[in-house]
Amino acid sequence: MGSSPLHLQTFYATAGDPGTSSLHKPVKFDVQNEIQVPVWNLHDFFTLLPWSVSVPKSESLGVQGGRVQYIDMLKIDAQGHDLEIIKGARHWLSKRVVWIQPELVVTGYADQHGEHELRDFITSLGFEYLPRGLNHDCADDLFLNMRFRHMRHVAQVLCQGL
Repeated sequence: MGSSPLHLQTFYATAGDPGTSSLHKPVKFDVQNEIQVPVWNLHDFFTLLPWSVSVPKSESLGVQGGRVQYIDMLKIDAQGHDLEIIKGARHWLSKRVVWIQPELVVTGYADQHGEHELRDFITSLGFEYLPRGLNHDCADDLFLNMRFRHMRHVAQVLCQGL
């Protein structure tokens, strides 16, 4: 996923721990292989979902009648590529996503986003920053869409499943 239209990009597969592989060139990990992979824009993916006509004003199920009203949680762990993914879906995030849980602090990659850059961008979309340990027990920081502020109390429930 990225912020540009569908294109091919180099993916760096790392040796030993595949969880450190990334679209950003690792500087702290050994690269085992470089492959060209298709990179989608998250916006394009969201356009494929069967959205309901309106976003609910009160707490309800995220899917009713086979139509998606909103997405409860968007968890992103893209090894330094989180900001690009979020940029690609900014329109949908501000209107249809309640919680975002990105990987704010990432080290070991060339051209990765900075913690403040990512946090500032997400809050500019109308999300409140909730650092880990503050009102929730999630392992990572959370962002709550202020359009859905009435759903703040579900943070604890969400974190139990992550």
